[in-house]
Amino acid sequence: MDRFLINFRNLLVLVIFLISGLAEASNSVEGVRSGLYKSGTRFVIDFKQKINYKILYNKSSNEIKIIFPSINWKLPDKRVFSRGSIISYEFTKINSDRSDLLLRINNEVSISRSFILPPIDYKYFRLVIDLSTINSKEKNFKSVEKSYNENHLIFPKKNSPIPLFKPMLRSKPVIVIDPGHGGVDGGAIGLNGSLEKDITLSAALYLKKIINNSGRYKVILTRTTDKYLKLRQRINIARKNNAKLFISIHADSIKNSGIRGASVYTLSERASDKEAEKLAKRENKSDLIGVEPNLDKEDSDVAQILISLVQRETMNHSLKFASIFINKLKRKEKVLGRPNRKAGFVVLKASDVPSILIEMGFMSNKADERKLQTKKFKSKLALAMLESFDKFFEEVDN
Repeated sequence: MDRFLINFRNLLVLVIFLISGLAEASNSVEGVRSGLYKSGTRFVIDFKQKINYKILYNKSSNEIKIIFPSINWKLPDKRVFSRGSIISYEFTKINSDRSDLLLRINNEVSISRSFILPPIDYKYFRLVIDLSTINSKEKNFKSVEKSYNENHLIFPKKNSPIPLFKPMLRSKPVIVIDPGHGGVDGGAIGLNGSLEKDITLSAALYLKKIINNSGRYKVILTRTTDKYLKLRQRINIARKNNAKLFISIHADSIKNSGIRGASVYTLSERASDKEAEKLAKRENKSDLIGVEPNLDKEDSDVAQILISLVQRETMNHSLKFASIFINKLKRKEKVLGRPNRKAGFVVLKASDVPSILIEMGFMSNKADERKLQTKKFKSKLALAMLESFDKFFEEVDN
C-alpha cells in the first residue's frame, strides 16, 4: 500500500509538471521582423495565441522593453537588424510568469502606436509596434513614455479582453457616426413594428462605446437621443469637429421581403441602379419632415448641389473607405450581391469629409430586423469598422 501511494504521488507530480510545462508553452513566438515603415520603423512579432503586453521606454539608455507573460521563444535569443531605428533585440525569461524582450535603438524615438492584429488574413496574431523618429522640434515636448523604474508589474487576468491598441501620442482621428432619422422622422418600419430611428440610434451608441474604448479613434454621434436633425445639420457636425470620416447608418425597407444583407453607398450624381435612386429620394425627403415650410435657400437648393462641389480627393477617399469596409464586413456578415452602391444622398455631400452611408440590413426582412437589434451583430459591425479604420488611415497617411 505504501509503495502504491509513493508511485501514485510520483505519477501525480509528473502529471502536474507536464501540465504546467504545456501551459507555459501554450503561447509561442513564431517570428520577428523589423523594417522601415512610413517615416519610422515597424516592429512585428508573430504569436500563436493572443498576448498581453506592456511597453516601457528608457530614453537615457535608448532601450525599449516589452514585457510579456511567460512565452515559448522559438527564435534565437539575440538578433541584430540592419535597417531602421532598432539595432537589435535580446530575449530573457525572467521567471515562470514573465518574459522580457529588450529592443536597443540608435536614436530618440516616440512609440506612435502599438496594437494586436488578429489572424484574419494571416496565420498568427501579430503584435505591431510603430516607432517614429523625433525631430528637434518634437524633442521640446515632454515625453509621455514611462521609464522602467517599476518594481511591480501587474498583468491582466488570462481571460480578460486584450486591448487592441495602446494610447497614441498623436491626436486620435475623429469619426462622426450619424444614426439616421430621429424624432418626428421615424424612418422605415419593420415587419414587427420596430422603427429605423431606434435601431440606428442603438447601433450608433454601441459603436461609439466599442470604438472609443479601443483607444485608437474618437467617435462623435450626430445625435444621442430621439432627436430630429436636418441633413445639413448632420454634415455640419462632422465639419465642426474636423472629422476624418462621416458614416451615416440606416436600415432600409423594400417591397421584396426576401431580400436581406448590408450595403454601402457613396455619393454619385448618377445612382448605380433604380433601387439606389429610390432610396436616396426617400432619405433626402427627411429634410421636409417636421420643419417649417419657409426653408432657407441652402436647403431649397440642396438637391441641386452638383457633384463638382465635392473635392476629388474627398470622393476618392470615400470610395476607398467604402471598398475597405465592405471587404471587412462581408467576412463577418451577410451583404448584398452588389454591396458597393452609389446614389445622390444629401447627407453625403460634405465637400471636405469622406462620407459613406451604410444600410445595415432590411427592416422588411424578418431575419434582418431581428439581427439588427442583437449585440452579436453590433459587435461584428464594430470590429469591421475598427479593422477598416486601421487599414484606411494606414493607406491614406502614406
